[in-house]
Amino acid sequence: MRVASMTSGRLSSMPCWARSVVWQHMRGLPRNNRGTPRLEGLTMRSDGQRNRAAILAAATALFAEKGVGAPLDEVARRAGVGNATLYRHFPTRRDLQVAVAADEATALREYAEVLAAQDSPAEALFGWLHAYVRHVAAWPALIASATDSGSARSVDGAVPIGTGPYWRWRAETVSVAAELLERAHGGGAVRTDLEACDLIALADGIALTAPAPGRMDRLLGMLRHAAVPVPVPA
Repeated sequence: MRVASMTSGRLSSMPCWARSVVWQHMRGLPRNNRGTPRLEGLTMRSDGQRNRAAILAAATALFAEKGVGAPLDEVARRAGVGNATLYRHFPTRRDLQVAVAADEATALREYAEVLAAQDSPAEALFGWLHAYVRHVAAWPALIASATDSGSARSVDGAVPIGTGPYWRWRAETVSVAAELLERAHGGGAVRTDLEACDLIALADGIALTAPAPGRMDRLLGMLRHAAVPVPVPA
């Protein structure tokens, strides 16, 4: 199976959240006693689940390498399935893009949970924000392709939210930021007038206007400095 034989070098070149998605799907595949994906003896239901997981893992890797316009034939070949199987699970390119975007959102939430359990409130907040900025910078075309074309409203006047799947995941991202920010507020690590929508709007601006890693890191550092509570005069 081609996904199973994906080289560590190829994975290591991908963003951490993309690697997380690929490994998430690869972990869901049945394995033999050597620890490699096992294809024989599967029921139709598990076979369908395996194929879907393989397609999503292949698409995530290929989109990271070649962009969201990568040939779907190549996605199918890398997943080790036929074109008919790919289109049975994802009838259109947009269906596949939306599914990958959904997994990206899930990976970011899971990363937030890991950080919240291991780091201080401030480190968790800005560690996650760093990952979020790199996510947006690495996947602008994926985000755009998964966005519904209908009208969108705003949350607190800052972050547009529509009614389709992508916008639900977008709202979840704001919710994750709000949870991390609440912990940081409670610990006195950031100014209390800073809101989740402020952070997401600023992070989006950094990601989309300064994609160079060094530039992003500098601007994120400035954002973190600006978020420090201002001492109250005695």
